[in-house]
Amino acid sequence: CSGAAGPAGGEGGPILCQYTSVGALSDKWLKRELEASLDVGRAGGGLPGPGPGPRAAGRGRSPATATKMKLIWPTCEEVRTSHGGYRIGDAIPGRTKNVDRDFLRPLYHRWARPGGTDDDDSDPLGTARAAPHIKTFLQLSRDQTSIEWACLTSHNLSKAAWGEVQNSSLRGETLFIRHWELGIFVSPKTLTGNRISDPDGTLVRMVPYQGGNVTGGDHCVVLPLPFDVQPTPYGQDDIPWSVDRVNSQPDQYGRLGCMD
Repeated sequence: CSGAAGPAGGEGGPILCQYTSVGALSDKWLKRELEASLDVGRAGGGLPGPGPGPRAAGRGRSPATATKMKLIWPTCEEVRTSHGGYRIGDAIPGRTKNVDRDFLRPLYHRWARPGGTDDDDSDPLGTARAAPHIKTFLQLSRDQTSIEWACLTSHNLSKAAWGEVQNSSLRGETLFIRHWELGIFVSPKTLTGNRISDPDGTLVRMVPYQGGNVTGGDHCVVLPLPFDVQPTPYGQDDIPWSVDRVNSQPDQYGRLGCMD
């Protein structure tokens, strides 16, 4: 991280969403409300948080042009070949009716790189064959070399957890949240005590761990992530994992699904 430039600021890069369950979503909500709220370039104030509001922030932008979101959701094959096989898919309880949506398919990315193993350079933390139950949301910088912000949380991808803008005759436009969740939000600024640069003017960066003996140093914070920040898009034959799906190929224990 020597000679590191600071966070991009002003306009963020891809937004990575890794979760273990998904609600009944709409294309409009996902891209005009959630993405608009998470994007540092549109949320107001440079970081996700209080600003013009989810709908106001995304107003005027067609869902078809909102392409920053990358959804990290394991394929059936990744669960089948995981350490626990299909049974461990219980920890990823997304159901077919919510997972198999046409507008979600172009956004899906694999949990691990194809062909990756526990001990090669593409999987420095040895998580390729693990079945994820954590929930991680982050945004890369515009040049995708550093992280603008990251949140390790209990939020799954649902309107109930993140909230939905509703109109009320009494209150007007309000954000309605059904499930209150808890998470830890970090950014280069929060990790340096609200100080974004050292006296010599060198800006602090937050970068993903890429393997090797890496230390953060004074100007860099290294963030270990269980997935690749340049995730692999689904291939034509990839099938998104669903907890209620019966699969044609057995896992190493002879099961065809986690409900066997």
